[in-house]
Amino acid sequence: MKAIVKKLTDEIGSLLEQANGFTDRYNYEEQHTITPKLKEDILYFHKRAEYIFNAVNDKSCIGALKGLYVRHLMNGLNKSSIDHIDEALIEVKARLSILKKELENGLLFKTSDLIEAEVFSDFLEYAKYLLDKGYIHSVPVIVGSVLEQELRSISEKNGLPTKTDKGKNLTLEPLNENVGKAGIYDMKVQKRITSLAQIRNDAAHGDYEKFNKEDAEDFYKFVLNFDY
Repeated sequence: MKAIVKKLTDEIGSLLEQANGFTDRYNYEEQHTITPKLKEDILYFHKRAEYIFNAVNDKSCIGALKGLYVRHLMNGLNKSSIDHIDEALIEVKARLSILKKELENGLLFKTSDLIEAEVFSDFLEYAKYLLDKGYIHSVPVIVGSVLEQELRSISEKNGLPTKTDKGKNLTLEPLNENVGKAGIYDMKVQKRITSLAQIRNDAAHGDYEKFNKEDAEDFYKFVLNFDY
């Protein structure tokens, strides 16, 4: 197991280092020339990231990879798409970085199942950074994971279910329904979380046209001030 983990963390480190140089590797003076080698490296990055996420059964990054593929790779990488590839890459790189930390600490499960209080702060700080930079598409996924784990913790403290009959973790909206029905917060808060859960779902599936910067900022502020 240790050998497998080391292999994965080493490859993640290599992919992150490689991805950091993608947008510096095309020639501004020659109309943003994209070399065959650069195209090959970006496609390889996507393929290996997909393999790694599948290897640890992390399906929460489907939206990130889908966004990168649909917007930049599906129709062939060109100078127009590479000019705007940073935003799609930053979410995939963030997820790879998080996974690398989890692997190094012996954690091989979904990020959303492992977030603890100390990590909440890191996630929210990173979400704020993305908002400040105008990279809004990954924010609902990040802060939605924090909110989901908060509701899971509330449920555990109050004896509410956190898993389905088949033993799978309840997701954000089912947790919200249970906590709301238990009277821990009122219907207004419950409905607000329902609407946020939909935004998170849209972001996770790459449906970025269904929310805007204001939605992402409101989501972040809600989670930042969420205290029950």
